[in-house]
Amino acid sequence: LIYNGGLRIYTTLDSKMQKIAENVVQDFLRRESKQFNFSQTAMTAIDPRTGYIKALIGGADFDQSEYNRVTQALRQPGSSFKPFLYTAALEKGAISPGTVLYDSPIEISVPVDEKHPDGKWRPKDFDLRYRGRVTVRQALENSLNIPAVRLIQKVGVDAVIEMAHRMGIK
Repeated sequence: LIYNGGLRIYTTLDSKMQKIAENVVQDFLRRESKQFNFSQTAMTAIDPRTGYIKALIGGADFDQSEYNRVTQALRQPGSSFKPFLYTAALEKGAISPGTVLYDSPIEISVPVDEKHPDGKWRPKDFDLRYRGRVTVRQALENSLNIPAVRLIQKVGVDAVIEMAHRMGIK
């Protein structure tokens, strides 16, 4: 029915952007897969003005895995809150585009539990590297966790929650 039934399918996907996204994913895997020991990745490109999905890659190779990492994976929303954090920090005057943040080891006191038997949380980045001094732009572009942790300590959790609410998160 889909191929021969005369159906019309409407989508917000942009075929040129989709092809570019596919090439970016393949290039990324060629460069990074050995260092990080993975064979799949995913990517979504969204038009911020409309919310339309312009490109969507659920995995690097459908023949290798039909699992769609964009639509089927259950993920923690941590990094998706970073734009709210940085917006709140900009609004409060805690940072400017030229502000330098620190991507260096940090310990946060937390309740003792199985994951934190010593009562310390030591946030890390995906690649387990520390970059030292980074600009706000570098921290946000690379979704660095430690500068975000330091910034939320400065701005306050309530300011980030309030900004998320103002931006439509319920």
